[in-house]
Amino acid sequence: MSREMGIPAIVGTKEASKILSDGQEVTVDAYDGIVYEGKINVISTRQQKYGQRKQQDTHAEANLLPMVVQTKTKVKVNLAFARRLDEITSKADGVGLLRIEHMVTQFGVHPAKLVNEGKQENYIRILLEGIRPIAKAFYPKPVRVRTLDARSDEFRNLKGGKHEIQEANPMLGWHGIRRSLDEPALLKSEFQAIKTMHEQEDLTNLHVMLPFIISTEEVQKAKEVAREVGLPDSAEIGIMVETPASVMIIEDLCKQGIAFASFGTNDLAQLVLGIDRNNERLAKLSSPFHPAILRSMKMVIDVCNDYGVESSICGESGSMSEMAKILVGYGIKSISCNIDVIDTIRAVVYQEEQNLSASKI
Repeated sequence: MSREMGIPAIVGTKEASKILSDGQEVTVDAYDGIVYEGKINVISTRQQKYGQRKQQDTHAEANLLPMVVQTKTKVKVNLAFARRLDEITSKADGVGLLRIEHMVTQFGVHPAKLVNEGKQENYIRILLEGIRPIAKAFYPKPVRVRTLDARSDEFRNLKGGKHEIQEANPMLGWHGIRRSLDEPALLKSEFQAIKTMHEQEDLTNLHVMLPFIISTEEVQKAKEVAREVGLPDSAEIGIMVETPASVMIIEDLCKQGIAFASFGTNDLAQLVLGIDRNNERLAKLSSPFHPAILRSMKMVIDVCNDYGVESSICGESGSMSEMAKILVGYGIKSISCNIDVIDTIRAVVYQEEQNLSASKI
């Protein structure tokens, strides 16, 4: 979120909440991970090196971009807000992940409170106002809207959030499709918002992505809810591949008629490697380049390609150049990355496709 908004951010600061106070003025050096007291000017050595490297990359990308438009692998962007659209719509082939949780957070009321009080129209309005400008800006390029995937601790500070359940590990708890199916009024509201934009505003580039899938039954039930709402066929339904279960049953999921399957590598790495991604002591052990993760992705891509299902990635590692190279080699169909690396990833994709073509001659 910080990268998307252009705000320096440091995480894992341990005692910062005890040392710092509300309203205190500080300077955040997000390159070296240092917080200074007061307002000062600081340019770190890493920042200087990064700036030089970025300038070099930009020159290289500028020479490639006119040719890169025709890449076979689509380069999309991850979004949460309708910001910087003029800057990115011409660069990206669509939105591979549109998060709706942050639209809800800005409104300040827990969506479950709204639907439980019979105010679904308020939730639908939040979604319409948040999604519409992005869909319009990108039209006719596809925009994939992920249904609500907030952990039980993420909305607790919102109005109505005090009733959220207490879980020992919310990462492995009641969120994603499992919560949506338990509280179908939420899912219906999300489908209704997309239906409205399809039918009343002709924004047929909007599609649905179901998170944290572990079974074909979840896809079936979600499609039943979609039929109840009358979600048009023009709104494709796909899934996030972020659990070992979804990897192992990917062929069964493809047979369910999913339109696309997109890797969420943060959760996939957490679950495959058995590492709590919020545990700073284990961070050094977690890597999306672990052989088990790469083999999982290769298997899913191969099966999806066999079934004509678009394989994609919208997780954090999709913004890494080395991962983009690997996935292009695996035959992935699209890569969705963060705003700040669109040009870099597009250039990497172009170059890797050229390398693969040359190696076949």
